[in-house]
Amino acid sequence: MSEQTVDLLLELGAEEIPARFLADAEAGLARAVEEGLRAAGLAPATLRSGATPRRLAVWAGGLPRRQADQAEERTGPAEAAAYAGGAPTQAALKFAESMGVPVDALELREVTKGKKTARYLWARRVVPGRPTLEVVAELLPRWIEAIPWKKSMRWVPGSKARFARPLRRIVALLGGEVVPAAWAGVTAGRATQGHRFLAPDALELADASWEAYVARLRAAHVVVDPAARRAAIEDALSPHLGPAGLERRRALVDEVAGLVEEPLVDVGAFDPRYLRLPRIVIEEAMTGHQRFFPLEAPGAGGALAPRFAYVANRPFDPVIRQGNERVLAARLDDALFFFELDQKTPLDQRIDRLDEVVFMQELGSYKARIARVDGLALEAAKAAGFAPEDAESPRSGTRITRSLPRGGALPLHLHLAAQLARTDLTTEVVQEMPALQGEMGAIYARLQGQPDEVADAIREAWLPRGEGGALPETRAGMCLALADRLDTIVCAFATGRAPTGSKDPFMVRRSVLGVLRILRERGLDLGYGRLVRAAVAALPDGVAGDRAALERQALDYFRERLAVMMVEGGGRHELVRAVLGAGRDPTNVLDAWARLDALQTLGDDPGFGRLFELVERTRNITQKNAQGVDAGDVDAGALEHPAERALWAALEGCRDDVRGHVAARRYVEAGRAYAAALAGPVHTFFEPAPAGVFVMDEDARRRTNRLALLLQVRALLAEGFADLAEARPAK
Repeated sequence: MSEQTVDLLLELGAEEIPARFLADAEAGLARAVEEGLRAAGLAPATLRSGATPRRLAVWAGGLPRRQADQAEERTGPAEAAAYAGGAPTQAALKFAESMGVPVDALELREVTKGKKTARYLWARRVVPGRPTLEVVAELLPRWIEAIPWKKSMRWVPGSKARFARPLRRIVALLGGEVVPAAWAGVTAGRATQGHRFLAPDALELADASWEAYVARLRAAHVVVDPAARRAAIEDALSPHLGPAGLERRRALVDEVAGLVEEPLVDVGAFDPRYLRLPRIVIEEAMTGHQRFFPLEAPGAGGALAPRFAYVANRPFDPVIRQGNERVLAARLDDALFFFELDQKTPLDQRIDRLDEVVFMQELGSYKARIARVDGLALEAAKAAGFAPEDAESPRSGTRITRSLPRGGALPLHLHLAAQLARTDLTTEVVQEMPALQGEMGAIYARLQGQPDEVADAIREAWLPRGEGGALPETRAGMCLALADRLDTIVCAFATGRAPTGSKDPFMVRRSVLGVLRILRERGLDLGYGRLVRAAVAALPDGVAGDRAALERQALDYFRERLAVMMVEGGGRHELVRAVLGAGRDPTNVLDAWARLDALQTLGDDPGFGRLFELVERTRNITQKNAQGVDAGDVDAGALEHPAERALWAALEGCRDDVRGHVAARRYVEAGRAYAAALAGPVHTFFEPAPAGVFVMDEDARRRTNRLALLLQVRALLAEGFADLAEARPAK
């Protein structure tokens, strides 16, 4: 650090900050500090940050010791208002006072405002820069309040201060000086703390050196850098998990790195009798409840071993290992008891128990929605071509049998899966471990003799479980997953529970994204519009209200989400608009993506961008003037101008070719045929008279004929491919 610069160290010490908040909080605080200093003319040369469960830290190096002086120039009142009889008026005196200069230092300068030029008072002053210590003291509370907590709390009576957990200390040093600031009743100082148990005493910091801060805390059993803690955990786990296992548990490693300040990996064991449990139950007991790492037996084909790894927040102590083993044993013991108890009541005998599980207050229980989901799943199967259009679901009273022959018809598999899909909500294991919804239903279905197709569909009805999660793979699973989500989406809109801002109690956004992903990534050639209409039609009369309005609301939301998805997938905004405003079925996600890809390919063709502009002109003219004009109104015999006759001939000549390509989904070929035939005639048509055509002719017959011709030019590609009027490339 030179004599002209100074470093800033800021640490916010709190009680245990949830691990899931740490990364965003660290980045948010660092961003707020950097932006605040830069805006104040104190841009740092270097910025570093760190975070542990009990602290957020930011270091800004190479700050100027004070702000640079700033010259400020301002224009004041007009000369007529500033002087009367040669003497300054009150307006001039006030202006001089506001600028901090004597009135005789004011100047008169000519200023042009609009079309008028007049003389106005003008003044210049130099605003001295403030000391960095003073500026940082003013900014520090704003930095703390800018941290983006997903959830926060108040803990000071009468204060609006919010933090993830109660703030206990602020370390704020500028060089060797303490920044004179406070927030939420906590005054900044120079004392930090080491490990809660291994070094609980206060640590006085001499200055704002980042290296000294990190080293001092490391000696006090605290690793400030999250990446260093993560690397230490991975190195220690690697011999136990191997590269593949470590990659599979990456998210758990990240979470555990946010729970400890000095990580140490150890291995514990459990009674092998618990291996009778399904693997997923054992793993959930370890990872979901205790943040342990399941270990596999060497040379056992990936089978679980009766051992686990865990990350402690202190050096090895046998008491910690024994405590972890005891807690895991208790959880596995409960799970084994519940697993055996659940099997005494088959899934088909649990359907009536779903009457006790509320779906939505206005729509009753999960049992009441079975018929809706069942019907929607079959509708999805028909739309996808998995079942004939005349297929019917078995009557709702069909007996669920555990002796159903494997390889039965898809409608029957769907019916059975729809009946059983949510029954595991009534099982003890799922009530203890909610993350296993669907998984346990599939396990119990297989144990009770249901076909694999039914068991798979029960599990896959819950997929995807989150953004980027695995998708259903079986036909029955895809259809049931679509049906379950569509019923939830439509019911949420019907009962006023649609997403608003950050509130989405029934996770409608996630459900819509799941539907769109299944349709696209599983290559289902169907429109979500058909399924939305079926879902709306299945609602009880007392809930549906205005079905047409409800349908539009749901379809509009799907369209918005699809547009976002396409843009995030690399599509340009204007091309996405062009695709979603056209097509034989704009709700067909697979087709919409194919049309977007084709349009982006065409956009790179030489000369195609010019056609975008020409078709946009047809839109502009017809939007304003073609009310009441039908595209079919073209009277070919009444076309008089050579340019309009040439355009009509070109349109007629390419129409069948373009439509044939569109019908076969050869969209690139359709676009090229359209451009080759029409680019020249459309360009000539819009040339100034006499070479071109004056569309808005005084003669109503000519005007209508020409407007109808332009409507056909635009519609030829828009009716099945894309509306080029919306797709003009950005300049």
